[in-house]
Amino acid sequence: MNDSNGLGSYLPGAVLLLATVLKPPALCRNPRDELLRSVCVLLALAAAKAGRTSARRDSTPSAG
Repeated sequence: MNDSNGLGSYLPGAVLLLATVLKPPALCRNPRDELLRSVCVLLALAAAKAGRTSARRDSTPSAG
């Protein structure tokens, strides 16, 4: 499937960002929960990576 707008990479990034935004209240309630802290960090890193990948894809000139 050819996605010329790159929406296929924005959707997972948006979902990861939403999940990252919803986790800090739970982290405030349980600050010593190591599993929750690691999940928050992994979600934030994955959302940042998804955002960088889609931004890089948008700035790359297309061949053709």
